[in-house]
Amino acid sequence: MMQHKCIEPLGESKSDYQIFQEILHRLDLGAIFTEGCSELDWCKRIFDSTDLPEHVSWKKFVQKGYFVVPPEAEATRAPVSMRWFAEDKMKDLPEPSPLPSQFSEKFGKGVETQSGKIEFVSSSLKRGAKDNPDRPAMNIYTPSWEGLNTRELAEKYPLQLMMGHPRYSFHTFSDGKNSLINDIDEHRVLIDGYYYWTIRINPLDAEKRNIKQHDLVRVYNDRSAVIFAADVSPMVGERMIKTYESSALIDLIEGDGPKGYVDRAGCANLLTPSRSQQKGMDGMASNSCLVELAAWTPPEVFVTHHGQESAVVTENVA
Repeated sequence: MMQHKCIEPLGESKSDYQIFQEILHRLDLGAIFTEGCSELDWCKRIFDSTDLPEHVSWKKFVQKGYFVVPPEAEATRAPVSMRWFAEDKMKDLPEPSPLPSQFSEKFGKGVETQSGKIEFVSSSLKRGAKDNPDRPAMNIYTPSWEGLNTRELAEKYPLQLMMGHPRYSFHTFSDGKNSLINDIDEHRVLIDGYYYWTIRINPLDAEKRNIKQHDLVRVYNDRSAVIFAADVSPMVGERMIKTYESSALIDLIEGDGPKGYVDRAGCANLLTPSRSQQKGMDGMASNSCLVELAAWTPPEVFVTHHGQESAVVTENVA
């Protein structure tokens, strides 16, 4: 596709290429960046580097603005997924690690299920479904065992805690190491010399609890209590709060928590249950968790879980 401009530039506006070009000219690197080419020259160079000239001339391509790539010849195309199964043939798609035991018939015949067919009700799970209600043989909706539907617990802890993989760090990598991602307010917020992990709360829930943007809040249940910086945003639904797992730090201090201390480093996993997602499985159940949230005022002197006192915190320690 040739992206022609829609209108002439307004005022002093410039294209990205012109902006970079002028910056680099001021750094005496303009010639290295442009290699003597205009934007159209670069389009022509890219055009010539492909097999497009075998199908259309540069002039016609620029005039039309696009070229539809013809389909590959039937003889050289990759096999269509599952056509071999529909036509009752041997599997003709490459296997990354073929295991003959995965096929109920002979190797490469049928799909890798116990029946050799596409199953809406799993044969393998059906055998153990009675012993494991968490994994029914057929997909069905199962209410969360700790969610807003668990009314008695939800009256005490009315907020559903949702956790996902961190957005700015790779698991715990780069968090808690005084890296530049601490400057991103959606990751951690610097308050009185300490970087607090953030948690997102709906404006209606925040108003009920008199919480404003970047106020410190204590999120708690019967398992633990964790301090966060509030991110008040309609991006999360009412009665739900959202944060990220994989905080690289844990910083226990004496406070109003179920065990006599709270964590102010943002280790949200302290709030989650120890049970797995399903019976017989190892997946953590981080999205089945009820909590309550309240404003938190830090004490003048922090007493750590080990009895050490600290009045001012100037940096995180990895």
